[in-house]
Amino acid sequence: ALVIGISDYTEGWADLQGVKNDVEAVEKVLNEIGFNVVVKENLTKEGTDQAFVDFISEYGQDPDNRLLFYFAGHGHTVKTSFGEVIGYIVPIDAPNPHTDLTGFQSKSMPMSRIEEYAKLTQSKHAIFFFDACFSGSLFSLSRAVPEVINYKTSKPVRQFITSGSED
Repeated sequence: ALVIGISDYTEGWADLQGVKNDVEAVEKVLNEIGFNVVVKENLTKEGTDQAFVDFISEYGQDPDNRLLFYFAGHGHTVKTSFGEVIGYIVPIDAPNPHTDLTGFQSKSMPMSRIEEYAKLTQSKHAIFFFDACFSGSLFSLSRAVPEVINYKTSKPVRQFITSGSED
């Protein structure tokens, strides 16, 4: 399991005091049920990207592994001029998009990158949890209703669970 918590923001976002406790609780429970847990906290965009890449390189190449990814921190959505909604993970040093949208977009991680990570993972099962506010339409390309649970669990599965919407 890769557990990422971002709580101590430096560029205009409110700090998230509960994230540290959440990360500790998630790590404890996952350890208790037998997961090997890698915890990363207060990362930049580059650090977040490297954490995913390193974890997938180490654990995501074995088809028999089952991976769990957990992110707690700010999330944000941006509506483009052509009407598309893009969701982002907000790293520690991303500026507030209301005052610096260009800087925000260059320092934040678009959720489409998370979909790339899911596709790069060779492990049969991977689940991604996001304890952050996002739009419900973020993963429209990935959504599927399981037909028969035994059939689906015998094939590669990618699931995404978010805790909130953009509101």
